[in-house]
Amino acid sequence: MAYRFPIKNKGFTVLEMAVVILMISFVLVVVSNIYTNIIRTSVSLDRRIRALENVNLGTQKAWRLLKYSWDIQDLGNGIRFKDDNCTQRTIRFYSNNILIDNTELFDPNLVKVNDFRVAIDSPRTTEQYAYYQYAPKVIVLYYNLELRERVSTSSLIFQQAVAPLNSLYSVNKCR
Repeated sequence: MAYRFPIKNKGFTVLEMAVVILMISFVLVVVSNIYTNIIRTSVSLDRRIRALENVNLGTQKAWRLLKYSWDIQDLGNGIRFKDDNCTQRTIRFYSNNILIDNTELFDPNLVKVNDFRVAIDSPRTTEQYAYYQYAPKVIVLYYNLELRERVSTSSLIFQQAVAPLNSLYSVNKCR
């Protein structure tokens, strides 16, 4: 008589393997969708942050120039003034951007300027004795911007006020 070894069921059936592979592929699809959404959101936020940093740097530059300006004149779509070195400068709206002496203030790939206006608050006086009597006290810049993203755009509308330091001086140093 021959000895028979007991048969032990080791291994998996084809159906069990197919179910496991289907479950793993389902989990991988869900995880990959979550990962691509995270990457897409990260890229979008990075572009928005770069646009906001570009706006911040541009408005700081305009503020610094106007803070130490002399002989300020409203141009309607911009402003003409003399800087701290008595050099004639202009800030104006042109072709969906703001130009400072023909140099774009904002990166056109990140920011589109829809509108830009200037308001100058000058004292109403006939006195011409001292510069501070007739110098502009406040300059308000009105910005209507569009932050460009790859998929969508965001609107950014704000005002920036500058009080030139020269409005305290008694003598205009640029005359």
